[in-house]
Amino acid sequence: MGHDLHRTHNEDQGKNRVHPPHMGGKHPAEQQAERQQQKLERERFSVPHASRDPETLVDRNLENEDIFEIIKNPPEVDVVKKIENPGFWDTTTGLTKAVTTQGITTIQLPSGALSLDGAQWHLLKHTLDDSVSSPLGPNIQHELKRQFSLDKDRKHRSYGWKILRTVKEVFQATKYQGDTALTIPPFFKNAMRGNERI
Repeated sequence: MGHDLHRTHNEDQGKNRVHPPHMGGKHPAEQQAERQQQKLERERFSVPHASRDPETLVDRNLENEDIFEIIKNPPEVDVVKKIENPGFWDTTTGLTKAVTTQGITTIQLPSGALSLDGAQWHLLKHTLDDSVSSPLGPNIQHELKRQFSLDKDRKHRSYGWKILRTVKEVFQATKYQGDTALTIPPFFKNAMRGNERI
């Protein structure tokens, strides 16, 4: 029987600790500015190392060089296709306009454009509600607003996917509890926020 995996709140584990000026020699205002410039620790979808160095792969010709056909019907051999000019793929869903290029999707939301990994956009399209009464765009906007609120909470901590995968295997967890649809790992059967299914 699977277990629930809960996100924890632990103020002592937070990374934004305030140190007195004599510890590190920086003024509190400078420390605050550095904290605001720190990148958020949201894990990106993994990218094979070989794709960063295509020259290590054997050069080969494919019967079909069309990138979109390769994505739809992957060849039986492992290949990395180098593209000089990025291709744009219209990944619009319903009323939510989106375009994907080089693995990054840009979605048009009421608050403006939102860029995220193409794989994450694919996951959101299949997990969030998209109906006449509850369109996908406003649902993403709602999750984004909730995520911004969590990012500002010093007591909130989202663990990296490497840790979560390990804990999942140890406890045979099938359900993830907490966070938002923008950061939940895709390898759990269910993701919940309280009694709400994400």
